[in-house]
Amino acid sequence: MSDARIDGYARALFEIARAEGSIDEVEDELFRFARNVENSDTLRTALTDEQIPAARRQAIVEDLLGGKATPTTVQLVSMVVGSGRGRELPAIIDRLAQGVAAGMHHPDVVKRLQADGSEAATSTPAQFRVHIAEERDKWTKVIRNANIRVQ
Repeated sequence: MSDARIDGYARALFEIARAEGSIDEVEDELFRFARNVENSDTLRTALTDEQIPAARRQAIVEDLLGGKATPTTVQLVSMVVGSGRGRELPAIIDRLAQGVAAGMHHPDVVKRLQADGSEAATSTPAQFRVHIAEERDKWTKVIRNANIRVQ
């Protein structure tokens, strides 16, 4: 898929999620689903096999995400998969994440965050994965060293 088409899909997903007022949650759900697609040959094949009718591929998405993700996320993934773009889903989602990160530095967004006592901190999906791994390792050591147990 061309970069222009990936950009177009990413912008469309962003605008729909923004219109629904759930961009943060949808972006997170889309990101996690895209990583699952990347990491599972079985799932990737099921969502991209052109021998499987689009309606069946969409039903797979709805079965996997229904009740676990927002309706907006389910509909967006279903749309991408149904249009035959399941193979490009990870690239589309990564481009969406880049757009959201860039938007966090928009003056209006910065002003709103500052009014709440917050500040924008953005990263790429790869940087976020590294951060999460580092945090998990750090807190695992703290828990082990303190001999903390679940009660």
